[in-house]
Amino acid sequence: MTRLSAEDEVDPRIEFTLAENASITIGRARTADVRIPALSVGHYVVRLTRRPEGVWVEDLASGGGSALEIAGESFDRPNMLLAAGAILRIGGVRFRVELP
Repeated sequence: MTRLSAEDEVDPRIEFTLAENASITIGRARTADVRIPALSVGHYVVRLTRRPEGVWVEDLASGGGSALEIAGESFDRPNMLLAAGAILRIGGVRFRVELP
């Protein structure tokens, strides 16, 4: 199971898991699957999809944007597989990626 845990700016208890073959949207909108109530977060920022090869992150081109940090390398508006230990930034909120 995949887990992302908030590291700053918002309630650190914001955690969620992503089951096999699931897809979720993350953003500030009330209808987002995972809602982050921070002004720096756009309405719909990213979509995460659990695939057989891993978890895919897709930036949805919101105003707040997203970035992915893997081993010191940064990727703006990612459309790629997540790596364990990576930091996913959604607006001003950072999440640590935990993969099985």
